[in-house]
Amino acid sequence: MVRIRRETDYAIRLLLALARRGPEAVVTTRELQKEMQIPKQYAARVVAKLARGGFIKALQGRSGGISLGRPATEISLKDVVLHFEPIFVISKCVEDPASCPFGDTCPVRGHWCHLQSLLLKELERITIAELAAEPSP
Repeated sequence: MVRIRRETDYAIRLLLALARRGPEAVVTTRELQKEMQIPKQYAARVVAKLARGGFIKALQGRSGGISLGRPATEISLKDVVLHFEPIFVISKCVEDPASCPFGDTCPVRGHWCHLQSLLLKELERITIAELAAEPSP
């Protein structure tokens, strides 16, 4: 089963909050952590991983904080998910056909591969900018 981990969800929330503020916004991690209801123990780790991936920039000093590392229109959900999820496949056989006793002759494997492809295409289509433009609940 494909499942997004909490850390990935928190990363998307942080990017969303930054994108809603605009491309030049600089915000403290603490402010974003509170606004997006992210537990404190996760916030620093997620911010560090987002920075390593080039999704955000960390600015030091008195007026420091974090900002988007590239335009929100250039950050897809696929980019974020694949950066945070060590394994993101609908079935193990998609990644490793040898794990199935039927291998390439399995009647289900082709369908799993197709579904995996559709899922990744849809995640690639959705950008952080698009999500930021949607009304907040």
